[in-house]
Amino acid sequence: MPTITDTSLKNALLLCFLHSTDSISITDAAGIIIDVNPAFTKMNGYTRQEAIGKTNALVRSSHSNTQFYRNIWRDIKDPEIGH
Repeated sequence: MPTITDTSLKNALLLCFLHSTDSISITDAAGIIIDVNPAFTKMNGYTRQEAIGKTNALVRSSHSNTQFYRNIWRDIKDPEIGH
């Protein structure tokens, strides 16, 4: 199985990130955005520079309650589930 250190895998992941039509944000362990893809900026109306350094609360939907977001972060931080 390839590892993240494989150059071809890194390049494939970068292309997926850049060309995905899904909004993607990458955060650090504290939930601070360290990068976003072009679809994120198009869908949410924030530039990459505006989003970096913020949390995903920047684009929090009023249609989802606080527990929904707690569950997402619980799952992300769980090494058995994490994304």
